Amino acid sequence: MKRCAPADLRNQLVADADGFLGNNIVCYPTQQMNRSDLPEIYKSPVFYLLDQRRGLHVETLNREVYRKNYTVSRRSRLLGFFRKDWEWSVAGAYCLTSPDLGLRPMTTPTPSWCAYYLPWISDKITQITLGDGADLFFNATMDGCSFGWAAKANQTVSVAHANLCNIEGITEDATAAELRNLNPDFSIYGPSRYRAFGDQAKCSLVGVRVQGRWRLYSQVYTEDMSSEGDVVRYAYKICNVSRLM
Repeated sequence: MKRCAPADLRNQLVADADGFLGNNIVCYPTQQMNRSDLPEIYKSPVFYLLDQRRGLHVETLNREVYRKNYTVSRRSRLLGFFRKDWEWSVAGAYCLTSPDLGLRPMTTPTPSWCAYYLPWISDKITQITLGDGADLFFNATMDGCSFGWAAKANQTVSVAHANLCNIEGITEDATAAELRNLNPDFSIYGPSRYRAFGDQAKCSLVGVRVQGRWRLYSQVYTEDMSSEGDVVRYAYKICNVSRLM
């Protein structure tokens, strides 16, 4: 396990986000956060609104990340049809990001060393506004939740994470409706989009601020785990990377 500077991660995303996210998983796999989990300085007057800059850790775990490559056989070309022969090859790193809840907000925050984090709360919607206080944004990894976003005229972006999937009778469409009750301008990224790549697919949502404007990317991946004795091996397959805004 090694640590890299948040500024290095930001520079990679600014230079070539599609290429970087196509080869490296950027993950914020938080446990759900309750009000009791948050230091007093981070608590908001409204239960489901969390808007606070946190100190940022970025660690690269010793886990294999695979990329999907394909080749076209010579015979396929000669016969005039296109057949993809898929294979997986080791591609990059698994970058685990996390907020340091022990850090007090800096009196003069440096955006390149900060990040906005959007955690999840069971059966609730969390919401924050991305502004100029940080250059990076991480949404808690989604494996059934929905995400909403809307750009504002002042170059800020409102984002929300809806964890309503365990409420009886709540469908994905109903979750989207709840998100739009908060903000009618929300675009929605729900499980039907990332689960199109596999029933167990997960989704990271990553944001980077470039020249004062936010860019949002989705990264869909699957996770395979195997064990041999006391050794546990993880393998991740990146299925799709898309720019949302």
